[in-house]
Amino acid sequence: MAPVVQPADSTSRRRLIWWLVLAAAFGVIALGLFERLQEWVMDDPSQIAERAKWLIVSLLLPILPMLVGCAHIWRLGGRVVAEQRFPPQGVSVIRDTLVVEAGAAVTRGRVMQVLSVVLAIACVLPPLVLWVLLVRLGGVP
Repeated sequence: MAPVVQPADSTSRRRLIWWLVLAAAFGVIALGLFERLQEWVMDDPSQIAERAKWLIVSLLLPILPMLVGCAHIWRLGGRVVAEQRFPPQGVSVIRDTLVVEAGAAVTRGRVMQVLSVVLAIACVLPPLVLWVLLVRLGGVP
């Protein structure tokens, strides 16, 4: 049987490029705000413990979109496992993609789900560790 290829969707490709540009602009703005927040935290040493909380909370700003992405990867992996087909029916692709079916698709779907969990842990762990360290050092009540 000849391999099945799912053709690329040029509309999806353009949409992806716009989302990447938007995400990059958001990242630049967030970095600028984070630098100002750091200056504000260090501005008054007597209130550094109280202001450090805001610094940690600001770390959650870039984490939320990443967690949404992890949830999307988890759901997509679940669809791949359920349909035993990668890419699943109805999913548009940005380049011509060879369709994988049966056991190989299930393996790919499970790998996507494991990857989403690992990425979610990697997103949440740094601010959590920072918070715990500050609490144990007495910097945050």
